Amino acid sequence: MLHKLIVLDLGNCPALKYLPQGISSLSNLQELYGFKPASLAHTESCRFGELKNFIDLRVLHLDINQESIIENEELGALADLPKLRVLLINAENCEDVNILEKLNKLTPPPHLEELYFGHYHGEATPDWINPNSLPELQYLCLEYARLVDMSPLFWSSDGGNSWEVEGLCLKFLPRLQVEWSRVQIVMPPLRYLEVSHCYMLQSFPCDVVNLGSWTKRDEESEDGNLVVETINAQKSVMNN
Repeated sequence: MLHKLIVLDLGNCPALKYLPQGISSLSNLQELYGFKPASLAHTESCRFGELKNFIDLRVLHLDINQESIIENEELGALADLPKLRVLLINAENCEDVNILEKLNKLTPPPHLEELYFGHYHGEATPDWINPNSLPELQYLCLEYARLVDMSPLFWSSDGGNSWEVEGLCLKFLPRLQVEWSRVQIVMPPLRYLEVSHCYMLQSFPCDVVNLGSWTKRDEESEDGNLVVETINAQKSVMNN
């Protein structure tokens, strides 16, 4: 009944198993934290597909767990959110193969600028995390995951787009094996890097075991200015 509601934060409510059907009638909602796709056993729960009705949503935080169900016809729901700029996905260390496959097949929103993706048990990033699917992405945070490498599409620009990412955060990815030179090639605009507990990264310009960071000075870029700009990449809601 709260039709003027703009922000709904349920991100720290572990006992809340699902949101009720009809919550998408909150048509003015701009920020939603803690959306949990429920199992089919909860017949009164809000389905993943209802997300497409939040047409004014700018920030969305998803909690995906072992019981979450996403139907094939719902995989494109996020693509129907034209104003969504910030997406946070917490996979809650889910090991269910079916759920991991669904996460890999999501269609992202068209104008996403920030992506926080964590607690994922796949060995490679989902295929949709690539420069063609996320042409306007400026900040990417990957954390607390079992990743070994990025998806081949992550490294590819065959679709004509290249990464516009300026800020990259890699945290608690102990198995990830990536060369710094490769990152530089695919992310030329990169200006800020933060790394922590990523023991197998190779030739990175900062500490990868403890908390390390790197910034690109403007004097190294085309404009030749001496001012140092950084992106504030330390406020990851995913840690909650």
